[in-house]
Amino acid sequence: MYVANSGGRSVVILDSVTDDVIATVPTAATPYAIAVDEASEKIYVSNTFSNMLTIIDGKTNLATNLKTGSADAILVDAPHRKVYLLSYESDSLTLLDESTNMTSRIAAGAMHVWGIAKLGKDLYVTHIQDATVTAIDTEKQIVQEIPTGSMPCSLAVDDEHVAVYVANYGDGSISAIDARSGVTVWTASVGGHPQAIAVDTVKRLVYIADAQGQSVSVIDTEQRRVLNKLKVKGHPYALAIDTKTHRVFAATMGSSPYEEILAPRSLR
Repeated sequence: MYVANSGGRSVVILDSVTDDVIATVPTAATPYAIAVDEASEKIYVSNTFSNMLTIIDGKTNLATNLKTGSADAILVDAPHRKVYLLSYESDSLTLLDESTNMTSRIAAGAMHVWGIAKLGKDLYVTHIQDATVTAIDTEKQIVQEIPTGSMPCSLAVDDEHVAVYVANYGDGSISAIDARSGVTVWTASVGGHPQAIAVDTVKRLVYIADAQGQSVSVIDTEQRRVLNKLKVKGHPYALAIDTKTHRVFAATMGSSPYEEILAPRSLR
C-alpha cells in the first residue's frame, strides 16, 4: 500500500497484511496523487506546486524524478504502457510513454479539466467550469463534447454495461453517458453538491458523495432513480467499493478518516 505523506514530502510504503512500514521514500516536493501500474511495478506520484513527477520502482522502492509539468490527477493505462497526467488549470493532458519517459500533449477541449477516467479506447475528462465532458478517442485523437449537468467534477465507469457516470457539483445531479453512442441518456437529481462518485457494476448501483451535505446517495441505474440518501457523520469527499464484498467506504473530513456506507438491507 502506498500512502502520500504531504507533510513529510514522502510516500510511505506499507505491508497491507501486517500494516508494517516497509519503507519511506522521499518525493520531489509535496506528494498529492498516486497511481500504480501493477504490470510494470511502477508507482507514479504527483507533487503539488511542482513540475516534477516522482516514479517509484516497486521492486527496489527507489525513486526517480521526471520533469513532466504539474499534475493533479494520474491515470495509468497499463496495457498500453501509458500514463495520463491531468492539471486542473489546463486545457490539455500530458501523456507519458512508460517505455521512453517521453511526454506529449493531448487537447482536452476546454480549460479547468477536473475528473478523468478511461473506458475502452476513450478518455473522459470533465470541465468543472461548464457543463460538458470531453470524450477523447486515444487511437484517432478525435475529441467529442458531451453535455452534462452543471460543473461536472468526477467520473465513474461501468465497463460491463459500457457506461460513464458523472457527478455534477453545480446542479446536484448525476449524468449517465452511453459510451457507445457518446450521448447522455439520463439524468437524476440528488440535490446538494455531489463531488465524488463510484459504481457497483454487479449490483447496478451508483453512490454519490456530498461533502457539504454530509450524505451519500444511492442510485439504481436500471430504474434510473435515487433509492436512498444516507447520512454520514463526517464530510465524505471520496468513495471506494470493494468489488468482491460490495462494501462501500467514504473518505471523510471529520473525527474519523473514513466511514463504511451501509445501504438499507433491501439494497445489499
